[in-house]
Amino acid sequence: MSEALVGYEVFDPGVYGPWKNLPRSQARKVIDRLLSQKEARIDQLRTLVRRSGIRLPRPETATDEDLDALTQWFFASIEPDANNPQQLAPAWYSVVSDIGLYVGEVIIARGRGLEWRMYTADRRSESYQELVIMGFPVPNPKYFLNPGFRVANWALCRLRGDYVPDHPMVEMVRIAVATSDTENY
Repeated sequence: MSEALVGYEVFDPGVYGPWKNLPRSQARKVIDRLLSQKEARIDQLRTLVRRSGIRLPRPETATDEDLDALTQWFFASIEPDANNPQQLAPAWYSVVSDIGLYVGEVIIARGRGLEWRMYTADRRSESYQELVIMGFPVPNPKYFLNPGFRVANWALCRLRGDYVPDHPMVEMVRIAVATSDTENY
């Protein structure tokens, strides 16, 4: 593990490989395990970023400035895999998951009627059998947001030198919260 992650406890889902390839019952156990450890995972993230002077408040009180500070820390800290520099070092995928949980909790706290669910609506989706946010009042009942997937994509784009928008976490939260507003639909 890298020096940046010393003392950080990597999440062990208890399985190897994409969750979309697991039997449904096993995927459900992984999701339940992650949700049961949600607060502990967010605490791990909070402790990790605190060492760099980043304050990570409870999700329901997080500001856009807090999200931007988390974003900047993350992009400055991520490390590539030693064997494949266009991928994250393995332990960083746990950090990605923790950030996804944290930002997802911010979205749920700010939004209306949103909740974590295991996505099972479309086997072709990259998010199939993953933890996503659903409950958006849109015409498509399969509509979801996978914050961890977005965070991972931004990290990989950053490693490759591809474009990453300014303030991506803040924008993701704003768009999700606006989409959850039933008065828009």
